Amino acid sequence: MLGVIILSSKEIERCEKELEDAENTARIGNFGKAAKKYFNAAELCKKVGWDNEAIEALFLAYLYPCNQDAKEGRDLFETESLRYFVQHSYKLPQMKVMAYMPGGLYGEFDTKRLLTEARGILYMELSRKAKTIEHSVKLLEKASDHFLEIGDSDLVFSRYVSCLKRRTTGNYAALECEGHINYIKGSVYIEIDPSKAIGYIMASARAYRAAKLRDVWKGMNKRIEALRATRKCWMCGREAQSTENFEIVKADVGSYFENRLREMKEDMRVIEGKSNIILCKPCYTAIYYEAEKIAKTWYEMAMQVIQALEARVRRLETRR
Repeated sequence: MLGVIILSSKEIERCEKELEDAENTARIGNFGKAAKKYFNAAELCKKVGWDNEAIEALFLAYLYPCNQDAKEGRDLFETESLRYFVQHSYKLPQMKVMAYMPGGLYGEFDTKRLLTEARGILYMELSRKAKTIEHSVKLLEKASDHFLEIGDSDLVFSRYVSCLKRRTTGNYAALECEGHINYIKGSVYIEIDPSKAIGYIMASARAYRAAKLRDVWKGMNKRIEALRATRKCWMCGREAQSTENFEIVKADVGSYFENRLREMKEDMRVIEGKSNIILCKPCYTAIYYEAEKIAKTWYEMAMQVIQALEARVRRLETRR
């Protein structure tokens, strides 16, 4: 009996030391090494019957590779440390843990709260690589739901993932997802129905503005202006909506037509005496492809002449 008690005491002492070493290693920011130490500590805790301590050690062992990547400036999604954290930590019961984070952040964290954020980020990042618009939207909706659970609290990992790249809250991240969703839905109609696309892009702009993404919001407003723009084609006379559906090209219009266009209030600009006209995309591309074909024909003819001249030069050189 005495032998068993002595052995148990030694293992308890060893377990305590491993937990202390792991914590000290994390305190100085060596999270990769701390993770390994916590794995060892978890095994020792199981042997001595410290189940709660074993679970906490395992959670930190899964979490700290994320912290190491964040500290080294690596994207947590690209290294897959965030995915690894989620896949393994969801098997553990919910609890409160004391943890060190990059940037000197330290405190008590709810494991469910950290996992909710991590899952939201994973869904958001995966949406960028989705093969269909429908799948991308569904992933963003899931991400938004997770971020809304966090609410006004600051996200822990948002600065260290390419899909966010900033310090933000759960609510702002959810608004960013809303902006992405509306833009994706609107992009379906940009080419086929610009007027319908405008409604979605406007909703997207409002969400980005609410999310404090000023530059993105400004970009959406410019997109809306471009979609609203309507011009009449010089050649076919049809009206085209959206800057993607017409081109402004240089042309020698002359004073007569300049005056006529002004009288008719047609879209035409005069810059330093040079006139520009509008061509719809079909007319513009028809001219472009025809010009390309003509240019290719002339190029081939020129190359034949050059080759003939080169052959003649070679013949003259052999006669010398």
